[in-house]
Amino acid sequence: MTTANERPQSPQSSSRFTVRELVLIGVLTALSVVLQTVVAVGLHMVPIAAIPGLMHGVMAFVSCLVLYVMARKVPRAGTLTIGLTTYGLAVLILKGSVFHSAGLVLGGVAADVFAHLRGGYQGRWTIIAALVLFRVIATAVAQLDKVVKQMTQVHLVWYFIALAILGAAVGAVLGGVAGRRFMDRMERAGVAA
Repeated sequence: MTTANERPQSPQSSSRFTVRELVLIGVLTALSVVLQTVVAVGLHMVPIAAIPGLMHGVMAFVSCLVLYVMARKVPRAGTLTIGLTTYGLAVLILKGSVFHSAGLVLGGVAADVFAHLRGGYQGRWTIIAALVLFRVIATAVAQLDKVVKQMTQVHLVWYFIALAILGAAVGAVLGGVAGRRFMDRMERAGVAA
């Protein structure tokens, strides 16, 4: 019961995530994982996966499209951290890649901190910039695995790492812009609020 001086808090003003928001984060994280897996399998069937940087660009496009929707639907500090930490734990368990998992978590935290410093996930370009930051950090940290495994060919590895990071950044921008356009169309159609 509230008194005359108290107002009920809206879900957005509370510091805790609601069950609905956590479920949405989980569903969109799972969707991102499934879409990336399907796209990765498809790309490995054709020679496109052999082009340095292109695979990372396509994967960044797919993931950032879904993550843009996540950030718009749950515009709270910590949204990407929760989703990407969950994804990172799944990668660690299923793939055993410590660097890939650490990159996802560090990228998610960095994106949330960046968005928080810019005033939250209200601005569309803030979301896109946060997604680029996430994807570049996640890709760079994940690529450290190649350095550790191939210490004898470091000069060649750095070339692939640079192309992977560049491809991830371009894919993240394109995925964020596509996510923004998708959400704009959904809002105009009255499907998304």
